[in-house]
Amino acid sequence: MKNLLFCVVLFMMLASSSCVRLRWYHETFDQPIALSTYSHLREGQSNLTDCLAALGAPHWVRDYREEGVAVAYAWLDKTTLGFTASANFFRLAPAASFSFDNDDIEWPGIVLFFDSDLTLTEIRRGMLDDIRLPNERKRPSLVE
Repeated sequence: MKNLLFCVVLFMMLASSSCVRLRWYHETFDQPIALSTYSHLREGQSNLTDCLAALGAPHWVRDYREEGVAVAYAWLDKTTLGFTASANFFRLAPAASFSFDNDDIEWPGIVLFFDSDLTLTEIRRGMLDDIRLPNERKRPSLVE
């Protein structure tokens, strides 16, 4: 019975003044950085100048441990699929609509950490949201 009701409602939506729109797009931002591009950089030996010469301009730069610096390189290569359906059942009533997409953006990248002398201390590769800086403040949580 529920399937029949669903089919009737769906038919009414499509038969009335309705619109169904599908979206598909591919988005790219920069190119992934190959391991060979930065494999010669050594923790404790390379400095910020060496890293910038090898990798170019970073995506972002942040403070790290008061006097240090964290430099991030990011890239993106994703495909998004979505759809929107809307229907106007009565002439004077507002239209009903529904939309869905899989547009969760996760930025893969690498983060290079430097101390106060701008000497490379660590390299981390992964999703930028997962690579947290040690001195980043966390959101306050509610105490119950």
